Amino acid sequence: MEYSPFKTISYEVVGTLSRSAKCAGILLRCYIFKRTVWCISIIKENKMKKLLSLALCLLSFNSFALGGYESLTEQQQNVLKSIVKQLGITDKDNSIKFNIYNASTFAFDGDWSSYWTGLKELSSSKYQDGKEKGVIEIAFNNVEQGTIFLTYVYKPETKQIILFHKQIRHTGKKFLLEEFKKRKSDKETYEVRHEGSNYAMLQTKGKVDYELFHVKGDTGSLVYKGQLTIDL
Repeated sequence: MEYSPFKTISYEVVGTLSRSAKCAGILLRCYIFKRTVWCISIIKENKMKKLLSLALCLLSFNSFALGGYESLTEQQQNVLKSIVKQLGITDKDNSIKFNIYNASTFAFDGDWSSYWTGLKELSSSKYQDGKEKGVIEIAFNNVEQGTIFLTYVYKPETKQIILFHKQIRHTGKKFLLEEFKKRKSDKETYEVRHEGSNYAMLQTKGKVDYELFHVKGDTGSLVYKGQLTIDL
């Protein structure tokens, strides 16, 4: 289907027509003018509606993104409360809890369960009566992300938390070996720390991030291990 644009009658052409034709031409021009104005107003209205919808979407997104600690689920909040309490951190405005959450959202999102331990779980532990404060490890079983361990260490004089994180994934031997060869060949990104007959470890250059590979039989495991800081 070809597009045929509307054609209007010029003043010169109208001047050479009969009186009735002139009237008809004028009426036609008035109709086209009104129709054009109406179309423009509809287009403007539609654009405004689209812009308004976009603005509402952005507002909704930003409201969620800026919701902070209060936007988290009760399950997420309870774990974060345990972390700051065990570390011995005062967090009246919940900003530290939210920073802790943002440091490892992949563990806290989706369907999961968790269990935490500290320094005084052992009956023989001498870390009692407040001495146990400053260290907590949380084990996650996450439906999508596998098994995750997050260990938080804090000393008040540093105003900083060190987070040790480990993630364990399982897959087929063939796929894991292909991934290892691919990453091993990427010498700009990875360094080989050690390699054996059925295991190896890579490090991301310039980072405290490691990947430990292990295969046996038809299966393989991959452990992601690393550290990061959370400034208070």
